[in-house]
Amino acid sequence: MSKVWSGSDEEAPFGDRGGKPSARERRSKYQKKELELAEEREALSRLLGDERQRKEEVARIRRDRERKETEMLQLEQRQRDRERALQELEHRVAGQKAKISRLERDVNSLREEAFQRSR
Repeated sequence: MSKVWSGSDEEAPFGDRGGKPSARERRSKYQKKELELAEEREALSRLLGDERQRKEEVARIRRDRERKETEMLQLEQRQRDRERALQELEHRVAGQKAKISRLERDVNSLREEAFQRSR
């Protein structure tokens, strides 16, 4: 069974041009391709915008992470510096206590000696 043409150009496979598309059909096909091209370009534009936004987010996160890592390294260095200063103070305190202890012994010894001589 063959399809009977109703007379509409859109329904006719190639109009009545003997197997060749008409100018209208070629124009229609061209316009469809132009529309498809425009849609694809628009889609590409959106994708490129999304890509740019993601790259900016990644760069911002990287900068934030690097800043925080730098801050962490600085805090660790400050902690080590404070611990070293604390150890130095503890050493000085121990030395000062030892010196006071020696002086107290000397004072007690001299006091005892003076007391013994005064009798």
